[in-house]
Amino acid sequence: MLKISSLTKTFGAFRALNIGQINIPKGQVTGIVGPNGAGKTTLFNTVGGAFRPDGGSVTLDGVDITGLAPHKLAYQGLVRTFQISRDLGALTILENLLLARPNQSGEGIAAALFSRSRIRAEEEKAIEHARALLRRVDLWRLADQSAANLSGGQKKLLEVLRAMMLSPKVILLDEPAAGVAPTMEGVLVDFILSLKAEGVTFAIVEHDMEMIERLCDSVYVMTEGHEMMHGSFHEVTTDPRVLEAYLGSMV
Repeated sequence: MLKISSLTKTFGAFRALNIGQINIPKGQVTGIVGPNGAGKTTLFNTVGGAFRPDGGSVTLDGVDITGLAPHKLAYQGLVRTFQISRDLGALTILENLLLARPNQSGEGIAAALFSRSRIRAEEEKAIEHARALLRRVDLWRLADQSAANLSGGQKKLLEVLRAMMLSPKVILLDEPAAGVAPTMEGVLVDFILSLKAEGVTFAIVEHDMEMIERLCDSVYVMTEGHEMMHGSFHEVTTDPRVLEAYLGSMV
């Protein structure tokens, strides 16, 4: 579903990213692990459009998406979450979800003037979709409350829900367990697995090895901006090189 080939990114004289090949299979959860400074977030920033690559290519479902801006990638079906949740606290939880929906007819002047019934129907459908997503993670009772009032774990859930408003093909999850209480982490894991069962593809950067073990079909280990090895969770966490140099006490 997502193919990353020969991808490079430099900052001045420093080469932060030098990927050979990373493949994210359709309908699977692929983990990307490694120590701080290994290039994991730089990889997501480059694939996700925040950074423009210096070389290489990224294809999504066979379509070249290399270097596209984040909003264009979202319309293509590639969305991401962040280490620090980026909710819009001035809006309600429901409004945070509705803001993400694509191709809103009401954004056009002509449609806003002459197609109000169509716009109203689209908005009602979007509200129904958003409330259905909120019910899946038991946040529907909070739909009309400010997003600023959510806990850290609930904000991580909100980011995934907002991504789902775009009907994505691939979601890049950047440390979804960071700052999340164990109970809420369980809700998040169950939700991701349910979305995987529905065909959504995930790549996940995470330091929590228990979460990686529960979620991931396979794992890439990164170091110094490139992929060191790829295998199952068991293969990666029992490889002597990985244990000694990159995972250490996390396993």
